Amino acid sequence: MLDNININSTKITIVKNEIFSKISDTKTPQGIIAIIKCNTTFIDNIINNNQIILALDTIQDLGNMGTIIRTFNALIKGSIIISNTSVDIYNPKVIRASAGSIFRDNIYISDDLKRDLLLLKNKNYKIYSTVVYDSVNIEDVEYDNKICIFIGNEGKGVDQEIIDNNIHIKINDRVESLNASVAASIVMYEVRNRIL
Repeated sequence: MLDNININSTKITIVKNEIFSKISDTKTPQGIIAIIKCNTTFIDNIINNNQIILALDTIQDLGNMGTIIRTFNALIKGSIIISNTSVDIYNPKVIRASAGSIFRDNIYISDDLKRDLLLLKNKNYKIYSTVVYDSVNIEDVEYDNKICIFIGNEGKGVDQEIIDNNIHIKINDRVESLNASVAASIVMYEVRNRIL
């Protein structure tokens, strides 16, 4: 350790390069590492704000998670519910892929996604699940203001017990499906253009 500095009650510690390289998880770090306190969001706060909600079920790819959060932050002002079976949103790779958006959105980690989506339905939210069968093209849907976009696991899709209003993105028959973060981004963009 070289020095300690306090700026506006924030403690800054300057360390030698060899120490910094050991505590960083990248080969070419940008020179700053922070320890921060994250805000806690509760399901009741999300439900009562009458806003667009994004629900993510068992997202397993770190890059997908960060990209989805970043895109949501860029396109929509609202909240995100993430199942506790998804990857750790504070994993460094998720934080990098989110480009810091993870610290700007209201994010709630759900220990029971089915229960929380049922709470949304009871508050008159329409839950739009992305599926590839028995569904309506996203361009043909009349979206309300109280909606939840539901994105499922990269391999298994959305939980069959939670599926509500089925939607799909029209794609060429040469491709079976889209990457989860790409599909989420397209749906978010369509919703943003329709109701915001």
